Amino acid sequence: MGDRHVIGSFQPFAELCRGPATTVYKAYDPSARRFVLLKVLRPALAREAEAVHRFTTEADLAGRIDHPNVVRIYDFGAEDETVYLAAEFVDGPDLAAVIARGALPWELAAWIAGEMAQGLAAAHDWGILHRDLKPSNVLLSNDGRVKLTDFGMASLAEADEGAEEVRGTMPYLAPEQVLGEPPGPASDLFALGATLYEMLVGHPAFRGADAAALLDAIVHYDPMPRLAAVSTVPEALKDLTGRLLAKAPEARPPSAHAVAAALADLLDGLPVDAERLALFLEDPAAYRSSTPPLVPTPPPAPPAIVASPPLRAAGEAAGREEAGRRFRGRRWSAAVLVMAVLLAGAVWWQTRTEPAVNEPAATVPGPLARHSPVPADTAAASGATALDGDADDGGEAAAEAVAAEDGTPPAPMPLADGAAGPATARDTTATRDTTAAPPAAGERLAAGEPPAAEPAPGQVRVAATPWAAVYVGDDSIGVTTTTLTLPAGSHELVLRHPQFPPYTHTVLVRPDSVVDVTVSLWATVGRLTLDVQPWAEVYVDDEYRDTVPPQERPLILTPGRHTLRLVHPTLGAWETTLEVEAGVSETRRFDLTTLLARR
Repeated sequence: MGDRHVIGSFQPFAELCRGPATTVYKAYDPSARRFVLLKVLRPALAREAEAVHRFTTEADLAGRIDHPNVVRIYDFGAEDETVYLAAEFVDGPDLAAVIARGALPWELAAWIAGEMAQGLAAAHDWGILHRDLKPSNVLLSNDGRVKLTDFGMASLAEADEGAEEVRGTMPYLAPEQVLGEPPGPASDLFALGATLYEMLVGHPAFRGADAAALLDAIVHYDPMPRLAAVSTVPEALKDLTGRLLAKAPEARPPSAHAVAAALADLLDGLPVDAERLALFLEDPAAYRSSTPPLVPTPPPAPPAIVASPPLRAAGEAAGREEAGRRFRGRRWSAAVLVMAVLLAGAVWWQTRTEPAVNEPAATVPGPLARHSPVPADTAAASGATALDGDADDGGEAAAEAVAAEDGTPPAPMPLADGAAGPATARDTTATRDTTAAPPAAGERLAAGEPPAAEPAPGQVRVAATPWAAVYVGDDSIGVTTTTLTLPAGSHELVLRHPQFPPYTHTVLVRPDSVVDVTVSLWATVGRLTLDVQPWAEVYVDDEYRDTVPPQERPLILTPGRHTLRLVHPTLGAWETTLEVEAGVSETRRFDLTTLLARR
């Protein structure tokens, strides 16, 4: 139990934690009849004018952010020698405690990261950097809300007189901060990427045997091969995580708004929300993902279909090389060495640092593995050089070689203007001369020639808007965007999304060729927006779909005839027939007061 005297107008009754800079209480605000989180500056710092100024300034800045994904600041001030801050109390665990149980389902990790990105975007819009984003500063309420907390205040005790101030926690510091450059919004995005990586893998992206090794890993080590081996994570999410963890700030996404939008597109149509997160927090063992399976159960007889690692886009490879040139060969300055000493005593380092271990990439069981495994000796070699302490080219080259083998597919290509249908296919291999037919097998054997080898397979890159699970026959290959390796010949691809009818596309695969297939599922359905006065429950073909207004998104309807029924508990029900055309968006207006009065 903590100090029982009243601080400001708040009554502390339980001490939650005590750190080097502050003591945190759960307190009661009798005027608002609510619990608050009360953070009090330690007495030694409360007598230092600079520490008090920074505490109140940061409280004032954080108090300007009014966003559902940021902990609200209710009050702050000083009373005698007590400097305090009262903030929103979030009843639930922090993200670090949740990750300690193991990696999260990918859809929940993406949803949490999207909520974090929205909170960061609100802060960045005010010109405010978080500077210490990490799992322990992300609060998850028991009803599934995601809240960012501690905007910069955790670094109060880390400043040292005469040394450049370093704010943040080591595994989440951006490379430019380690190299002594000033932080910016991109530094917060790097920390977001490190947190997203940790949610997907279950371990921090960067580890080291000591502070120097850890800082060196942040600058030189590429953690993405380990994530690439996690077959249950969609390629698009891996690609976004890799861009967030880019060594060069300019190679990261342009803003937190862009990250939030990318994650929203990835989760479009999936039943992932605060309620699903609350169910997971209540009982992780009982949680069942509602997303399409990414790794199929191996069938009794191995089919001749294998998904291979896709080629990395040339632009991304060029970006990685530019980042490598920027950071290769840099020598640590004295400020960085001071930084290692300052950070070595951090609480996280005492409780969570592990020896540098690069585990070999896991092999996905079954013949339909979405990635070729990284050989254990290659992974071990990359870890030995990347965490070496010497910023030489050899270690970085080894890490880059492994990363290149685990490349992600290119971004989905937009439909060309004037496309005839919802899908386009493009063979990117030069035309072959097929005029001369090879001799029959019997003729070759009669002439003493060995049987001809089986034709080489080809690749198919599949992209869809929105996402879709890709099936070849009864086999689920993965979620778009993905690259398949298929035997030469004709194959039927089926794309499935829970809100769209199954889409079938036949593709002709030629040996050693690459065919791009881009599908717009929106072109296969109609979209209906309703303007109903005063309001009504909406039923389509006797199935409840929504209550409008408000209508957050249009109804997705398959082409053809549908029965629309609008029900108001007082006015009654109105029913009509709709003809829905594929690719058409329509707005229909209904005034139930007028329509039902005519009866």
